[in-house]
Amino acid sequence: MKNTERILVKFNNAVYDELIQYEKLKYNNGLKMLDMLRRLGLDLHEVDNWEAVEQHFKTDYPNATLSFNLQANGIDDDYKIAEAFYFKNQSLLAYKPLTEIRTEAIREESSTYAERPEQLEIYELVHKIVTDLNRLSKLGLNLNAGEIYTLNRVFNGNSRNTLPFEVHETTLASVLINLK
Repeated sequence: MKNTERILVKFNNAVYDELIQYEKLKYNNGLKMLDMLRRLGLDLHEVDNWEAVEQHFKTDYPNATLSFNLQANGIDDDYKIAEAFYFKNQSLLAYKPLTEIRTEAIREESSTYAERPEQLEIYELVHKIVTDLNRLSKLGLNLNAGEIYTLNRVFNGNSRNTLPFEVHETTLASVLINLK
């Protein structure tokens, strides 16, 4: 067995979907923020801090207040809406679309692997045992499918005492993750 080998034992699709949606939400919020500023006459590619936005709108009358500058340009209400959106969503703003590299990173974050030799060996043995039990049963050996879980919860049978035996993948993933 190689040290670089690893087996995916659990992929959490719900976490993956949620993280992808979160990244898309941040990007959409970023686009909305830039669009709001564009309508106010400020064309940016991203907003690092709101102070830079404020400074831009103080340029017409540099000695006057921000409020005076906004009112003089007739944009005070729209500015307040953009400012409120920025501060409400400050941690939910992204200005670059979701890339394939980031998507793959999220896939990895949502995955659990067996990597240590002991984990890999247990994973392989459990699957081999299930294959062997199913083969023994097909050859005519009477096995109690309904009680197989008493050996260990990684083995899955059913209450009707019928085949096939299966690996309970969720339990196996938990066992492998918690293996000391």
